[in-house]
Amino acid sequence: MAKKLVARLAAVLISAVVLFGIDVGAAHADAYGMHLQHAHGGYCLDSNSNGDAYFNPCQHGNTYQEWNIVSASGGVHIVDVQTGRCLAVMQEYGTGYYIGTESCGSAPSNLTWSWLSGQYQYEFYNGGNRACLDGNMSNIYPTFGLPTCQYSNVYQNWYAIYP
Repeated sequence: MAKKLVARLAAVLISAVVLFGIDVGAAHADAYGMHLQHAHGGYCLDSNSNGDAYFNPCQHGNTYQEWNIVSASGGVHIVDVQTGRCLAVMQEYGTGYYIGTESCGSAPSNLTWSWLSGQYQYEFYNGGNRACLDGNMSNIYPTFGLPTCQYSNVYQNWYAIYP
């Protein structure tokens, strides 16, 4: 009798998840070769071999705009397909923090992100710096001090688009 009750409760829970689109966590498989398109304005995360990260119109075939999301200890690394460099929260002494790319073998706390999912969008949170990947139409930047990203903030939402 108890086994039937547990089975029924499990079926109800699974049905609720499917029916209502309930988010069951931040666990994701690795993903390769996707564009990260900003939810506000539709531009894509782009980079260059100098370590800069910025917005540009999404361009099919531009491998500087293609990113691999790969499992890492404590989260994921966001790796540029063209350069092999990881997206990171960077610090420039005297001017503050910014988003850039650096060697994936450097300090892990600024390279490791939590990949959080919303209904059709994603957020990237860097726990080492308590920073959310944020941006507006002219700049990509980290927002600090939040315990997590704010799903209601469209500037912190990203689409994963396969070119």
